[in-house]
Amino acid sequence: MTVHDLFTADHIRLRKEIAGIQSALASKPGELESLFLDFQKSARAHLRKEDEVYYPYVDAGKKLGDRELMHSLRNDHAAVVFALESLAIRLRKKVPLPEWKVKFDTMINVLLEHFDTEEQKLFPFVERALPPAELKALLEKVQALR
Repeated sequence: MTVHDLFTADHIRLRKEIAGIQSALASKPGELESLFLDFQKSARAHLRKEDEVYYPYVDAGKKLGDRELMHSLRNDHAAVVFALESLAIRLRKKVPLPEWKVKFDTMINVLLEHFDTEEQKLFPFVERALPPAELKALLEKVQALR
């Protein structure tokens, strides 16, 4: 397993959780708060691995020539973390579901595009740029955060 396999597995799991929330919105709104809180915890754990270990490592010394890509990915994280908290507050305050769904969909659009960008652009670059020993060390550092 590589660090990118780990992150891709996170992406797959988070996409499934998103689908569960979308299903609950359509047919089981009573389950929404629990599902969302689980998703929030999972998403924050994933973002933490990237923010605290992965991004600083791959961005050290500005290895990635595409500065806009790193800037954009970091901005996505900030927006998603803010939206996760805002959505949790809105659920507790019992904001009407149609209004909540609009905010959720907006956040999810950012997050899903973010996953695609990492998988299609960032991960392949890092795989080419770092030697296998560094990729292995990076995986171990990310796994230590669990």
